[in-house]
Amino acid sequence: MERIKTNIIFLFSLLAVILAAVSCSDKEAQTALENEVKKIDTYVSALSNDGKSVVISGGSSRIIQEEGGEVVTEKGDSVYFNYAGYIFSSGLGTIFDTNMESLSSKMGIDIYNRGFNAGKVVVGKGELLKGLEAGLLGAKKGEHSYIVFPSSLGYGDNKKGIVPPMSSLIFEIWILNIVKN
Repeated sequence: MERIKTNIIFLFSLLAVILAAVSCSDKEAQTALENEVKKIDTYVSALSNDGKSVVISGGSSRIIQEEGGEVVTEKGDSVYFNYAGYIFSSGLGTIFDTNMESLSSKMGIDIYNRGFNAGKVVVGKGELLKGLEAGLLGAKKGEHSYIVFPSSLGYGDNKKGIVPPMSSLIFEIWILNIVKN
């Protein structure tokens, strides 16, 4: 009987330690995400103060560098675009992906053997990272912009290629065409 009590006490103690560890890691992850969002807000505010137009959509911020025409991206539209993806570092950090041959050859990125149709997606079908897809909504044909978003809308706590876990991302995009579906 004494042995059973000892085992029960041990199990409850172990459970308490596990719950405390999970609780701490959840708090740390939440704090890290809050810090990411603060850095993004600082960056976006600085560009906004410099006269750049900013559109916020679904947790993503799109900073317009060059206005587009009148055709606007909506859910279900096919969008053709060029892009360069960077790890956010208070702006453009390390490039990790692109569909532009001029950049890919310099960076050693193979744009031909990865199954992605060189910048053509149907917005709203989940073909892109959530942050990039949210940022594309409302973009106009001919627009050049940056879309920046926290890790929760990117790769989260997963490492992807050279992108570390819990990394905010920023994509430079050029909207080439929008086909209404």
